[in-house]
Amino acid sequence: PNITALKGVPRAALAQIMNCFDVHCFLSHSEGFGLPIAETIGCGVPTLVTDYSSMPELISDGGGYAIKVHDFDTFVTYENELANADIGEAADRINDVFTDEELAVQLRKDAAANRYTPDWHEVAQQFRDLILEALGQPIE
Repeated sequence: PNITALKGVPRAALAQIMNCFDVHCFLSHSEGFGLPIAETIGCGVPTLVTDYSSMPELISDGGGYAIKVHDFDTFVTYENELANADIGEAADRINDVFTDEELAVQLRKDAAANRYTPDWHEVAQQFRDLILEALGQPIE
């Protein structure tokens, strides 16, 4: 009913727009990192994600819900599977956010506290260690 699709939004305006969200529903089939999840959590927006791939990790400290996987579509050509979120559960959680003001406020607080603020030197070190481990070399 009150859904607006925006295209070509300048990056500088994204945070302003996301701060207007009541809830962010990101029920992707599969995700490598999930930048939109990190962005909305960073804005303190309650976020619903598919309980699959990397998505639940981004809300593991609060600020949203991991929606269970209903089933999978398998694509042999690409040798992977895509998760289909349980839409009924997602609808229930969205309804919860809109009908329980205390819950919505708590989710916003949890999301704001769960902001992903990487220390790029630490991230680079983690990648270095993973590469060395994969190569069977000692990690210093």
